[in-house]
Amino acid sequence: MKNSLEKKSQTQVSGNGEIGIIRNILMGEHIAHFESNVKSLRELIENNDLNSNDQRKKMETSINQRLTELEKNTTDWFDSFEKSMNARLDKMELSFNQKMGEIENKFEVDKSEDRESISEMLATLSKTIAGKK
Repeated sequence: MKNSLEKKSQTQVSGNGEIGIIRNILMGEHIAHFESNVKSLRELIENNDLNSNDQRKKMETSINQRLTELEKNTTDWFDSFEKSMNARLDKMELSFNQKMGEIENKFEVDKSEDRESISEMLATLSKTIAGKK
């Protein structure tokens, strides 16, 4: 049985070999043209891959540069905003402290005037009470 399988496989190989020779004789020009087309397509694909990689690297570099610039601009803007807010808050604090100082001074003046007024009223009341006795 083993011998019969070996004979069949030998005849198939030799048959394919003969068919291959006949195919090359009849279709050789077409096959050569097809192979050259396949080869040129492979070259195009390889070139496109290289171009794609170059373009990807350029885009990646461009995006990284833009992100760095955006980060710098954002940081600059926030620094400027922080300085502006600090200046405004300092101005508000100064204004608040001035107004508080004015209110405290007015309170002290009013308190002093009220004391004088009460003292005068008590003195007058005391004289009135003392005069009625």
